[in-house]
Amino acid sequence: MVGLGREHHRAEFRQRHVVTTGKVGYGVVLADGITAGAVRGAIVDDWLHVARLAVAPEFRRRGLATTVLHALAGWGRAHGAGKWILQVAVGNAGALALYSALGCSEHHRYRYWGPAPRTCEDRQS
Repeated sequence: MVGLGREHHRAEFRQRHVVTTGKVGYGVVLADGITAGAVRGAIVDDWLHVARLAVAPEFRRRGLATTVLHALAGWGRAHGAGKWILQVAVGNAGALALYSALGCSEHHRYRYWGPAPRTCEDRQS
């Protein structure tokens, strides 16, 4: 039991370390007095990792994503990030067009791997 407790404690520490270490920033853009979009950024070394950019459908095509990305990039530069990176689904044409207009291009692709159907505790698998 002591060994399990220690291992559990180490795993909990590792998880807490990943979640709480480093600089994380959020950007929010308002339109018509409500939150229309948001983005998350994390600084790792001199990279700004952009994630979770979302703009509500009724507010798209107004430049709000560009605005909030520029604000996040400014925050990243102020915290030592000299370059940025992000992930995007290959089928997300709107996001691909946005990122291309901002000077981004595809670097590489990868796949997610998970349990085979009917092998995890999710009864619907």
